[in-house]
Amino acid sequence: MSTPDRLVELQVTGYANGGAGIARSDGRVAFVDGALPGETVIARITDDSHSAYMKAIAETILEPSEHRRPPECFAAAAGAGCCDLSFVAPEYARELAGSALA
Repeated sequence: MSTPDRLVELQVTGYANGGAGIARSDGRVAFVDGALPGETVIARITDDSHSAYMKAIAETILEPSEHRRPPECFAAAAGAGCCDLSFVAPEYARELAGSALA
């Protein structure tokens, strides 16, 4: 397992319910808060205690999705943890939510 709080570059390929992008790192799944499918991000590992997956937060978006927008919720933009998809175009947010339930 890697060290928590380290930065990693990730290619986000999927979406999990709750606003986390899905990537792979070191043979494990990485759930990346604030990342969208198709993006390349620099993420900070926040939880590395599981052998099958880790959790991370997108810190820098290197290659943004065409669906990324400035956050509509000021509290979410400041890191409040609300409005999981306030940074996504509304029509794409519905598509993501539907794909997470499939």
